[in-house]
Amino acid sequence: MLLLSYLLQLCYLGLIALCIFKLRRWNFKDIPSTKTPTKFSILIPFKNEANRINALLNSLDEIDYSKNEFEVIFINDHSTDQSVEVIQTKLKDSPLDFKIINQTVSKSGKKSALILGVNRAKYEYILTTDADCYLPEQLLTDYSNQFLKSDAHLIFGPVSCVEQNSFWKNFQYYDFLAIQAITKASCLFGQPVSCNAANMAYRKDSFKNLKPYQTNLEIASGDDHFLLEKFDQHNLIIQYLNTKQVVTTLPCENFKSLLNQRKRWFGKSKHSKDKTANRLNIILFLGHINLILALVLVLFQVMSIMVFSAFIIGKVLVDVNLIMSFSKPYHLSLCMRKLLKISLIYPFLLLAFGLSLFNNKYIWK
Repeated sequence: MLLLSYLLQLCYLGLIALCIFKLRRWNFKDIPSTKTPTKFSILIPFKNEANRINALLNSLDEIDYSKNEFEVIFINDHSTDQSVEVIQTKLKDSPLDFKIINQTVSKSGKKSALILGVNRAKYEYILTTDADCYLPEQLLTDYSNQFLKSDAHLIFGPVSCVEQNSFWKNFQYYDFLAIQAITKASCLFGQPVSCNAANMAYRKDSFKNLKPYQTNLEIASGDDHFLLEKFDQHNLIIQYLNTKQVVTTLPCENFKSLLNQRKRWFGKSKHSKDKTANRLNIILFLGHINLILALVLVLFQVMSIMVFSAFIIGKVLVDVNLIMSFSKPYHLSLCMRKLLKISLIYPFLLLAFGLSLFNNKYIWK
C-alpha cells in the first residue's frame, strides 16, 4: 500500500505539472477584426430559470456585435415558472433578434432542446450558453475572428463561477477553476477531454452530420461532453478560444443542488468512450483520494509523518499553481487562504461525492 501511495502521488504531481507548464506557455494573440463578421445563432435552453436568467438577458443586450449579425433562440424545456414571461418582458423593447420556441410534449431534456434549436437556427455558426450565465461583450467578436482565421469546427472557451460569500459557493468557484484549468490544458495539448456548453460554438453542418446526441438522449447530462467526443472521434479541428474574457455562471444554491450536479457529472462519465478522458479522470480522482490513503497509512504507522507532510505540501503547491496559471490571463480573483483551505479538504469532499453515487437518484430541475 505504501508503494501504491507513492506511485499515485508521483502520477498526480506529474500530470498537474504538465498542465501548469502548458497553461503558462499560452498567450493571448491579438487577431485583427475581420470586415465580414461571422453570423451566429445563440442557443439558450432553459427550464424554470425565472429567478436566474436576468443577468444573461442584460449581457445579451450589451454584446458588442452588430445586432444584424446574430439571433438568439430561447428553447423552453417545459418550464412551469415565469421564465417565458421574464424573457418577453425584459426584451420587449430590445433590438435583439430573438425568439422563444417550446419543446414538444413528447420531447424533454437539454439535448432535445439543442437539437430543436439547431434545426430552427438560420445561421451557420451555433453558439451555446446556459440561462444562468453572463456573456462578456467581446465574446462573439472573439469567436468570429477565430472561426474565420482557422478551419476549426468546434471552439470552446473559459467559464467561471461567480464568487460569493458562502463555503459551498466558494468551493464551487475554486473547484470550477481547477476543472477549467485541466480542460484548457488538455485542449492545448491537442487531446481535449472536456468542455463547457456555457461557452462553446460550432458549425451547424458539422452538428447535423455527426448527430452527437443520437445514442445518448436518455442521459440527463453531458451535452457538451458527448458533442466534443463525437467531433474528436471524426478528427474535426477543435480549438480553445483565443480570448481575454470569461463567461460567468451562477453556482448551485446549496449542498443538495451541488450534490445533484455532481451525480449528473459522474453519471455521464460512465458512458464516455474517450479513453484519454477516462484515464485522466481516474488519475485525478485517485490522486486526490491518495491523501486520505496516506493519512490512513500514517495512523497505522506505515508512513512517517514527515513523508505525509511532504505529500500534503507537494499536492497543495501544484493545486495552487494550477489554479493560478489558469486564472492569471483572465484576471480572476483568488484568495490564498480560501484556496489553501479548499485544497486541503477537497479529497474528503470528493470521497463524499463518490460515496453518494451508491444512491444514484437525483433531481433534474
